[in-house]
Amino acid sequence: MALSDPRILLDGSTPFDDAKVALLDQVVAAMFGNTDTHSRDVAHKVLGEFKNMPEAWSYVAVILNKSRDANTKFVALQILENTIQTRWNILPEAERNGIKVFVTDLVIRLASDERTCQTEKHFVNKVNENLIQIVKQEWPDRWPGFITELCQASKVSQSICENNMRLLNMLSEEVFDFGRTDMVSKKVEKLAGQLTAQFQEVFDVCTFILKSYVANPAGMKESLVQQTLKCLAHFLKWIPLGFVFETDLIESLLNHFWEAPQFRADCLRCLTEIASLQLSPDGINMFRDRVVVFWLQLVNKVLALPPQTLRFEDVGKVPPQMRLFWETIYCQLSLCLTAFLKNHRETIAEPLDKERNSHACVQMLQQLALMTDLQHEETFHICLEFWFSFAEKLLNEVHDIVKSQNRNGASQIQAPLMLGSADANIVKEAEGFNLPCNSADLSWRVKMYSGVLNDVRKVMIKKMAKPQEVYIQFDQETGEVTRDHEVDTAEVALYNTMRCTQVLLTNLGQEETEAIMLETLNAECMQAPVQLGGWNPTALNRLCYSIGSISGAMREDIERRFLVQVIRNLLNLCELMKEKDDKAIVASNIMYVVGQYPRFLKAHWKFLKTVVHKLFEFMHETFPGVQDMACETFLKVAQKCKQAMAATRPEEPEPFIMEIIANHTKETEVLDEKQNLLFFEAVARVISATPETMKAQCVMGLMEQSNATWKRIMEAAKASPDTILYSLDVAKRLVYILRINQRVAKAIGAAFTPQLMILYQEMMQVYALYSQRILQEVQRCGPSRIKHSEVKVLHLYKRETLHLLETFINTAAQEGPRCRQEIAEKLLSDLLQPVLTDYKNNIPDTRDCEVLTLLSVLMARLDSHISPVLPAIFEFVFEVTLDMIKIDFQSYPDHREKFYEMLKACNQYCFDGLFALPSNQLKAYVESLVWAFKHEHPSVAEQGLQVTYEFLLKLINEKREVLPEFCNMFYFSLMKETLLVLTDTLHRSGFKFQTLIFMHLLRIVEFGVVHDASKGLDRDNVMQSLIDLLSRSFQTVNKKQVEAFVLDLFNYCRDQKPARFQQHIRDFLISLKEFAGDNDPLFEAEREEALARARELERQRQMQVPGMIAQYDTTVTVRGGDDD
Repeated sequence: MALSDPRILLDGSTPFDDAKVALLDQVVAAMFGNTDTHSRDVAHKVLGEFKNMPEAWSYVAVILNKSRDANTKFVALQILENTIQTRWNILPEAERNGIKVFVTDLVIRLASDERTCQTEKHFVNKVNENLIQIVKQEWPDRWPGFITELCQASKVSQSICENNMRLLNMLSEEVFDFGRTDMVSKKVEKLAGQLTAQFQEVFDVCTFILKSYVANPAGMKESLVQQTLKCLAHFLKWIPLGFVFETDLIESLLNHFWEAPQFRADCLRCLTEIASLQLSPDGINMFRDRVVVFWLQLVNKVLALPPQTLRFEDVGKVPPQMRLFWETIYCQLSLCLTAFLKNHRETIAEPLDKERNSHACVQMLQQLALMTDLQHEETFHICLEFWFSFAEKLLNEVHDIVKSQNRNGASQIQAPLMLGSADANIVKEAEGFNLPCNSADLSWRVKMYSGVLNDVRKVMIKKMAKPQEVYIQFDQETGEVTRDHEVDTAEVALYNTMRCTQVLLTNLGQEETEAIMLETLNAECMQAPVQLGGWNPTALNRLCYSIGSISGAMREDIERRFLVQVIRNLLNLCELMKEKDDKAIVASNIMYVVGQYPRFLKAHWKFLKTVVHKLFEFMHETFPGVQDMACETFLKVAQKCKQAMAATRPEEPEPFIMEIIANHTKETEVLDEKQNLLFFEAVARVISATPETMKAQCVMGLMEQSNATWKRIMEAAKASPDTILYSLDVAKRLVYILRINQRVAKAIGAAFTPQLMILYQEMMQVYALYSQRILQEVQRCGPSRIKHSEVKVLHLYKRETLHLLETFINTAAQEGPRCRQEIAEKLLSDLLQPVLTDYKNNIPDTRDCEVLTLLSVLMARLDSHISPVLPAIFEFVFEVTLDMIKIDFQSYPDHREKFYEMLKACNQYCFDGLFALPSNQLKAYVESLVWAFKHEHPSVAEQGLQVTYEFLLKLINEKREVLPEFCNMFYFSLMKETLLVLTDTLHRSGFKFQTLIFMHLLRIVEFGVVHDASKGLDRDNVMQSLIDLLSRSFQTVNKKQVEAFVLDLFNYCRDQKPARFQQHIRDFLISLKEFAGDNDPLFEAEREEALARARELERQRQMQVPGMIAQYDTTVTVRGGDDD
């Protein structure tokens, strides 16, 4: 659709009449309709400019009255809302009052029409939002009667009352949910206090509606009751407890709004909020009777639910149209029960059961166990989080009992678990802590809940998530067995939480867990081979995931008995399976389980040896995924059991590792390259555990074949380098050999040095030749040439060379100063010259970012040995890389990331060396940090900020002698750039480090660490500089407001913790969104308060020095006639 003169809308000199409204409708239609791209772009531009017109808000009434397009009306309301939010304080009072009256009348008119409320919900909601924005500006100071007026208007009609409930809910959300991000903290506190003070009026309206419904259900709109319950659910998060426990609210909810299906979900939300209230000990004493009544009534309601509704996915049990209803109810009920039991199980529920000799607590836990088994993801996650917390508390209680019993013993017992969160590494092996295999013998709670805990164990096994290591996957929808390499982060997070929960449950009942798992396994082993119509292995997979997850949680003798039975059953099942797919699934489970139990393997050498041989068998199995998993498991076993595999045993002629090395080609011949890399790393892990005298022999034996291949290629290349070295196949082979060496170096460390020296000279010569060829090809054919396979593989060789060196230096240098010295002497000079020269001479597109990674590792591992070559690194690498990335914020993302990692390493490990650099290089270093935190990409900006902060801290704490010179050069520019990113809207993720940098810059002058008035480096000059900068930069703020802000910046920067300083800045950033106007008295008061705080801080500082504060007031008033 072509637009006729859309820019007429931007002419404020002519009236905004019907023709302009029609034109605006056209522009909005072009913006949101199916028009051509050009018209849409024009419409977008014009509409943006129209919204930004200062007088645009004055057209809103005309647009709402005349426009026929719902989108246009919505745009008009957006304009009005933006004006209220940003320009309200600079509008004349008459115009503010006019807007308030207009919006209030519009809300009343719309709310009075039930049909409009139903058909134009989005429009009505947007008008409501505008009214709430006005309320946030005017109430309570200039509109003190708002709440009272709203409550009184609720009696006019049910339709108005329903909309008023929405308004109250929106106001509550604005204050309590969004207030911290949208309003300054003082305003949030003020509005929250006022809303709490006037809540009685609101509560009276809510109870009036609910009681009116109870008295005459037919006479009340259901939607009004639902909206009231929704409001109450939100109010219950913050209202005074008296409204909950000193009224009949709880009884009213349970007696009158639970049974009705249309109200049950909202009723449950209210009950959940009540259950979530965390009462202090005094609060529990005060309201115990009321909480007891709530609990008993809730229990009765839950027990009365029809049992078949727990199987809502079964159409034979629940009609399909009711499935969503019961999903919602049980999800909300799980929140309610778990909240109550977390907060009140030990203080209310359990004591009450003892008093009444009842089992309500057990019954509700059993109900939760049933709900955990529901096929509803959200409900399961809620229950899982509860069971983790519940089991953790029980186990902590058992630990306390055991510690108490052993307090008089000789040894102090350490708990086997690090509890508190469901992180992957939460659970530690329980060696040395002899918990009884049945904790019910110690704890009456564990005994009482034993049945519940068994139910939960069964559900956890049934629903166990897949760990990341498992490759063989069964798709229940297609019935296919697949090779799964994709990492599902949500699945891994779920597995970690479930694993921790299962470990806790196992610690609470080791024999119970053993019995349940073996019973499940036996049933599966009996059914699987004879099942008709295909075997579904999901149950077996999840059982094996569970078995693997509890490694280390059982006492060693129980674990041994349990694991022997599990492996025996699984091996038998593998033999019984006829189909290759089914055998592969069982094999993957065997490998997963044995890989999870290194303690058992280390304690049973013959079994470990058998397992390794079995893994070698699986490496010859060609079914997709089996070889991958066999290699992964072999690596895992080698990492955990390397000492056992490297040990010399009296009954055997040589260590097992020698046998593996002697026969390793049988496995490597059938594996692909990726699998071989895993295999070589695994063998190298074991070699790392051999005696120093054996390591060189083992490495040579393992690398014999690849060394022979390398030697053949190099000898052939001497005769015909162009034909051999630049062959695609040969280059690929060299890359593969380097990758093998990298894996071995990673595992062995310094012992890899002899092997590296065999390759080193020729490896670096090939590196130089390939660099030269790449440059020639790019010069001949252009940068696109590097994407061609024959050039790409040369580039890959260079990267793998750098990766090998990086890996070797990273691991070997950690073994002590002697190794670092050796690396510096043998490798550093020969390494840096060709690598740095090549990097500088190449064009940007052919520079390897791995060079930057290698330099980062050199800085981190060689510390003082790298300092002498730091100027050369800056000369050859720093400047050319900075030229690549400072053009924009997007190009060369890999170089960008690695470059800032190098700067971080330089700051962390070569800090002294930085100040030995020429001044121009140091200046470039600081400027590059500033460039980093100006990036819009959060990770790069965060890294730049963090390095800048650490650099500044080190400068203050370790290099104070150079701090004055540094501040002369960089203080004001660094402050300005920090303020720049702090006050824009693109770098919010960096707020923490932005404020910390800013705080420490202020502390430098506040505490007089640097004081040079001639350069402006003193408190008064910096303060004035900030006031001038902020006043110039932001038109929305008043000068006295800025002065008050800056004064308190200096007051709060003295705090040891940055919380107050950061909140102060956060408030200021929020205030920048709206014009402050000329409200001088308000900001003068803020300024005086800030000055008073500054004077008090100065007085406290002086009090620390005896005699600093004068004993008498030195100001003497002389008045005539006093002597008379």
